[in-house]
Amino acid sequence: TIPCDKSLHQTVIQSLKDSCKEKDFIDTVTAENQPDEDDSSSESDEESKEGQTTKISPKQTSVPRPTKVSGKTLKPSKPSTVDCDKDHKVIAQDDKNIQGVLVVKSCHASRFARKPSRCNHVGNKLGALLKSRLDKAGIKGQYPVNIVKTAGDKTQTEFHYTIPCDKSLHQTVIQSLKDSCKEKDFIDTVTEENQPDEDDSSSESDEESKQGQTTKISPKPTSV
Repeated sequence: TIPCDKSLHQTVIQSLKDSCKEKDFIDTVTAENQPDEDDSSSESDEESKEGQTTKISPKQTSVPRPTKVSGKTLKPSKPSTVDCDKDHKVIAQDDKNIQGVLVVKSCHASRFARKPSRCNHVGNKLGALLKSRLDKAGIKGQYPVNIVKTAGDKTQTEFHYTIPCDKSLHQTVIQSLKDSCKEKDFIDTVTEENQPDEDDSSSESDEESKQGQTTKISPKPTSV
């Protein structure tokens, strides 16, 4: 049905008939008629149902597809936490680099080991917060946070990272890193990246069996 004032009935009816003839319309119907993964109907099923009429309620509610083939609902993980004063160690690696280790609680190490893009997002967020602070201090340049290794178990994750930085700026960058760690935007990003996704088949027992697992991450991981 289409809501339409009586004075426009003939005009709208003719426009509908013309619209029906457009190739773009039938192409859309063809595309929507394609089978999907939960479509078990065969050609013979379709033939036996010819002439079948289905009524659609005006306010039909779409049923969201399960995020996993099994239909299992993924339970969100609780928020991650970090004690930046106690669990964030940053030191000068050499005259051109800084290295740091950040321990995050309520963070599944195996999820970051399986999916390096999670580490990239965490590193990018910390790097963005760091750059913002340095810009405000009048220090220009690029100081990317490269997460090179993760370690831990189902309860916590250690993020090992490096940052290229001249010796003259070491103390300034180190202090800015410690301050950036405390920003809500950073820990929110870690919490978001720690959530299970549709290919996360790990259970609590799986996580326990992987305690102490250490995974090295190449500087430029390739997502599968």
